[in-house]
Amino acid sequence: MLSLAAGCGRNKSDAGLDASARALDLSSCEQVTDLSDYIADVKIVRLAPEPVIYSGSGKILTYDGKFIVLSDSFVEYNADGSLSKTIGRVGRGPGEFVAVTDFCIDDAAGQLVCLTPDNKVLRYSLADGSLVKELPTVLRMNTDAIFPLENGAFAIFCSEPVQEGDALPGKVKIFDADGNLAEELLPTAEVCIPMGFRPVSAQSCGNSYTFSFAAVPSTAYEVSGGKITPLVDMDFGSRNLPSDYFGDGGDVWSKIGELFENDYFKCPSVCHTEDLYYVSPYGKDSSVWNFISDGRKGIYWQSSSSDTQAPLSFSAADDGYFYFAYTEYGLEQTQDPLKKYLIDECGLVLGEDDNMAIVGVKFRL
Repeated sequence: MLSLAAGCGRNKSDAGLDASARALDLSSCEQVTDLSDYIADVKIVRLAPEPVIYSGSGKILTYDGKFIVLSDSFVEYNADGSLSKTIGRVGRGPGEFVAVTDFCIDDAAGQLVCLTPDNKVLRYSLADGSLVKELPTVLRMNTDAIFPLENGAFAIFCSEPVQEGDALPGKVKIFDADGNLAEELLPTAEVCIPMGFRPVSAQSCGNSYTFSFAAVPSTAYEVSGGKITPLVDMDFGSRNLPSDYFGDGGDVWSKIGELFENDYFKCPSVCHTEDLYYVSPYGKDSSVWNFISDGRKGIYWQSSSSDTQAPLSFSAADDGYFYFAYTEYGLEQTQDPLKKYLIDECGLVLGEDDNMAIVGVKFRL
């Protein structure tokens, strides 16, 4: 475990990140097609009709019983789906953004923290939505996620591949509260392959944030309370993507087509409640799979690829529930086990005039 309160100086290190992660044997999970016996409760939050939400990556944040989603602005909703306020907006003026790479909540500061594609960091007050600070960074690379640290510091996850033979960069860059680069962690050739319909980082219980790399078995990491720790070692048994699949870097993108055609599990998304882990990897021919495990036993199912919208993916977890954005307008029949349960057992059908819904699912094993 390593405290990430950024200090003076700058170095590259994996010190403290060799702490033990929990072994998560997903090869022992049971495949199911009916989730009725495994769902304890469902929350359906139908969002107010205005503003219309264009879900983008589908990322959701929860805090104090409220939800934050991203559209043309950040939109905060109360627990019943009524509009609370909007924060920031698309534009080129002060406090505005052309696009957003990722966003998170700094609990201690009471702020929403936003990372833009040009690697600026915007901080907004959660109390009134006003812009608190805009910070440029020195980064000139593709970035994927941002995490809150102590005392206004923050971390940025950069999964950009390295060329074979190059020095290994720290994939996690630590910045102090003024935006100065202080440290680099996790020097590795491992890569993360961002997928458009789900975020690279998910929010888990206690406002923690998780991220992982493409190959499995591999470690998922968690940022929580200003510290970064290995969370779980994911293992799919015979369907693990070999750890040396990408070699020492080189032309990673030339292998993408082959990667998503093969039968290995790869590119997992991870989040967790107090008791359960959700892991969603890709399988053969870009199929999407969903695992729920308590570390000893679990279930898994395959998402449908024939519906009009991208497969469901939980992007937040809190108070025992996993949350995702539901945008399947007019869908009344499906072979997707989770959507089928929501339609048949909960009556969830979105009309053409409805906004998207936020759905929370509590599982039992």
